[in-house]
Amino acid sequence: MRNTRPAPSAVSASRSVRPATAQDTAEISYSMASAFHDDPSFVWCIPDPAARQAHLPAFFRIVFGALVGFGHCQCTSDLAAASMWVPPGHEPLTEQESSSLHGVFETIGAREAARFTALIELMASHHPDQDHFYLWVLGVSAHVQNRGLGSALLRSRLDTCDEHEVPAYLEATTDRNRRLYERHGFHVAEELAANGSPPMWAMWRDPKNR
Repeated sequence: MRNTRPAPSAVSASRSVRPATAQDTAEISYSMASAFHDDPSFVWCIPDPAARQAHLPAFFRIVFGALVGFGHCQCTSDLAAASMWVPPGHEPLTEQESSSLHGVFETIGAREAARFTALIELMASHHPDQDHFYLWVLGVSAHVQNRGLGSALLRSRLDTCDEHEVPAYLEATTDRNRRLYERHGFHVAEELAANGSPPMWAMWRDPKNR
């Protein structure tokens, strides 16, 4: 499968979608920390808002650093929104990267680390075996939400899924995001929860005929 890099698609007069690169790591990490500050799963893992603000940039720096090399991460031109995809046949993280992610939570506390571990193990145990593109992260910084940036990022990469006739998979963590993904052709395969966590929705999308 070739690494398709679609031409930038306009989302506003001042923003377009483009491939993300390693040089974008710092800014995207802070944008994703803003995007997910109030996400129910992160609130459950890290109840203290100050701790979330302090530690989420490090979390997303590790995640983005791990995934950008696959060539399927995208962002808006102002770096306020980004999507991070894992292509078929690849694990998102190496053992070292997984250890680094757990280390972020262990720095905060034992409860936080245990809850993060529970969610990661839950997601892994329900992950589909069939080849697919896996959307691990899609986020829009809090100050520019509700402007269509998430949809623009989705459309760009889902076009690639359709072109190559490859399904897509993700876990939605809010009702609102679940509805967004449903508008783009995903359906709920299963509702997930672990040890009192808020629900997540495992979602699958078959490729569309072009």
